[in-house]
Amino acid sequence: MSFAYSNSRQFLNNSEKPDSTTIRRTIIEHGVRPVENDNKTQSGQSATDVAMKTITKQHQDEQRELQELNNKLSTYIDHVQRLENRNADLSAVVEDLKRKWGGDAAQLHALYGPDLKTLREAIDDSQYGHISQELKLKRFEYDINQAKQLIAAFDGIKVYDLNGLQQELNMSIQELENITDRFNRQLELLDQQRTNLANFHNELDNLQNELMTHQLESITVESELQTLKELIAFEDALYQAQREELLSITTPLLDVSNFYRNELTRAILDIRQDFDVLQQSQAIELEEYYRMKIEHLQQEVAEDNERKRLLNMTNETVDKSLQTSSWKDLDNIYQQLKIDNHQLQGNLDALSDDLAKIQEEHIREREILDRELNQLRDELSIKQETIDNMLGNNISLRFELSTYRRLLNSEEQRLNRLDQQQQQQQQLTNSSVLTSSSLSSTLIPSSSSRPPPPPPSPSSSSSRLPPSSSSPPPPQLSSRPPPPSSRPPPPPPPSSSSPPPLSSSSSRLPPSSSSSSPPPPPPPPSSRPPPPPPSSSSPPPSSSSSSPPPPPPSSSSSIRPNQHNPVRRESNLTVQKMAIKKASQGPIIFDSVDFANDCVIIIYDRYAGNEESLGNWIIRHENDQQAPQIYQFPSSFVLRPRQTVRIVSKLGSQSIKSGNDVLIADQIDTWGQGQVVITRLIDANRIEKANITHTRVPA
Repeated sequence: MSFAYSNSRQFLNNSEKPDSTTIRRTIIEHGVRPVENDNKTQSGQSATDVAMKTITKQHQDEQRELQELNNKLSTYIDHVQRLENRNADLSAVVEDLKRKWGGDAAQLHALYGPDLKTLREAIDDSQYGHISQELKLKRFEYDINQAKQLIAAFDGIKVYDLNGLQQELNMSIQELENITDRFNRQLELLDQQRTNLANFHNELDNLQNELMTHQLESITVESELQTLKELIAFEDALYQAQREELLSITTPLLDVSNFYRNELTRAILDIRQDFDVLQQSQAIELEEYYRMKIEHLQQEVAEDNERKRLLNMTNETVDKSLQTSSWKDLDNIYQQLKIDNHQLQGNLDALSDDLAKIQEEHIREREILDRELNQLRDELSIKQETIDNMLGNNISLRFELSTYRRLLNSEEQRLNRLDQQQQQQQQLTNSSVLTSSSLSSTLIPSSSSRPPPPPPSPSSSSSRLPPSSSSPPPPQLSSRPPPPSSRPPPPPPPSSSSPPPLSSSSSRLPPSSSSSSPPPPPPPPSSRPPPPPPSSSSPPPSSSSSSPPPPPPSSSSSIRPNQHNPVRRESNLTVQKMAIKKASQGPIIFDSVDFANDCVIIIYDRYAGNEESLGNWIIRHENDQQAPQIYQFPSSFVLRPRQTVRIVSKLGSQSIKSGNDVLIADQIDTWGQGQVVITRLIDANRIEKANITHTRVPA
C-alpha cells in the first residue's frame, strides 16, 4: 500500500507541476511481534531454535520475492521507454495533422465562402419577394373583398328597388282586384234585383189571377144570396097567405082528416119556420164570412199595389244610378289601371332583363377576377416552391457547416486530449523511473524484522503477465468509438514492433465527445475500479478489433436526413406544408377538403340563379397509389346559389354530421390523406366539373 500511495502522490505532484522533477525515497520498516504459545514446552531452547529457523526461512522467501519484483520493475521501465518513443512519433504525426487540417479549413472557407454569401443574398431576395407577394396577395384579396362588397351593395339596391316596384305593383293589383270585386258585387246585386223584379211580376200575375177567381166566387155567392133572398120573400108571402087563410076560419071543423091535415100543416109550418130561422142565421154567417174575406182580399190587393209602386220606384232609382257618370268614371279608372298595369309589367320585364345582364356581367367579372386570382396563386405557389427549395438548400448548407464545425471542434478536442494524455504519460514515466531508482537503493531490513511484500500497484496488478517476445496489438486509445457525426479519421496502423498496451489505469483515455463542451476530468486512481484481468489466450480488447471505425463523413452522407442527421429528420416530420391547387369548369367548385373533420366541402359559387341538380353526380377521391374512393349524390339532390354542402365520411366528426347541409357517405369509412390527394367532381355525363389537389411539401 505504501508503494502504491507513493506512486499516486508522485503522479499527482507531477500532474500539478509538469516541468519539475521530484525524487522521493521511501524507507519502509516492518516489525515482528512474537506469537505467544499457550502450550509452552518445558524446553525453552528448542522453541527458540524453531522460531529462528522459521524467521530465516521467511526472510529467504522475502528476498526471493523482492528479486522477482525487481526483475519485473526493470521490464516495466523498458516498456515505459518504448512507450515514450512511440509517443514522440505520435506527437510528430499529430503536429503534421494539425498543419494539414488548418489548410483544409482555409480551403473550405475559400471554396464555400462566396457561394454561401451568394446563397444568403438569394435567400434575402427570395424572402423580400415572398413578403412583397404576400402584400400583393393581401392587396388583391382586399380589392376582391371591396368588389364583392360593391357588388353586394349594388345587388342590395337593385333588390330594394325591385321590392319597391313589386310592392307598388302588388298594391295596384290589389286595388284593381278590389275595384273588380266591387264591380262584380254591383253586377250581382243588379242581377239579384232583376231577378226579384221578375219574381215580383210573377207574384203580381198570380195575385191578379187569384183576385179574378175571388171576384168570380163573390159574384156567384151574391147570385146565390139573391136567389135565397127571393126564395125567402116568396116563402114569406106564402106563409102570410096561409096564415091569413087560417085566421079567417072561425069555426073549426071536427073533421079527423082535416085535423090531421091541419096538424100536419102546422108541423110543416113549424119545420119551415125553424128552417127559415136556420137559413137566416146561416145567411148572416155567410154574409159576415164573405164580408171579411172581401176585406182581406182588398187589403192584400192594396199591399200588392203598394209593393208594385215601391218596386217601380226602386227600378227607376237603379236605372238612374246605372245611367249616372260615376259608373263611367269607374270604367275609365278600370281601363286606366289596365294601361298602368301593362306599363308596369313592361317596366318589370325591362328591369328583369337589366338585372340578368348585370348579373351576367358580374359573373363574367367575377370569373375574370377568379382567373387572375388563380394565376396569382399559381405564381405564388411557384415562388413558394422556389423559396422552399432555397430554404432546403440553406438548411442543407447550414447542416454541412455545422457538421464541419463539429468535426473541427471534436478534432481539436481530441488533439488537446492527446496532448494532455501525453503529458500525463510522460509524468507517469518520470515518476515510475524515480520510483524504480528509489526502490533499487532501498536497504534490506535486518533478520529480526520481516517486512511483508509490497502490494502491487493498480497497473501491475491488472496486467501481471510474463514478458513475451511476440508483438502485442496496438495500444488502446479510447474505450468506445466516437459517434458518426464527430468521428475522426482512423490513425494509421501501427508497425509490428509496437510496444504492448498500457494498463487500464495509466493508458485509458476519456471517450471523445461530439459536443463543444470540454471533457470531464478523469477520476482519481483510488476511486477508479480496476478492470478484470484478461485471459492469456485472447489479446487485450481494443476499439479496432471490436468495431472498426467507419470512413470519415463526406458532404453527400452528411446531408442525408435519415442516416446521420436526426435533427433534420425530426424537422421533416414536424414541419410540413400543403400545396393546394383548384380548377373548375362551372359555378360548382370545391371549397376545401377538411382532413381534420374528414369531409369534402363543395359550394355553388353564384349569388343568384336557378338551382343546380346534382343527381347522379359523383366525387372521385384519389389518395396516392390507393384505390379511388367514389361517392354518388342522391338522384333528387339540388344545390342552391351560395349553398355550401359537406360530404362527411362514416368515421367523420359527429359535430359536423349534426349540422345542416350535410351528406353522409356511408360507403366510405374515411377520406384519408397522403402525399398527393386528388379529389374530382364529375357530372352525370361523366364530364369533370371541378378538381382540387393537395400536395404535401416538406419544409
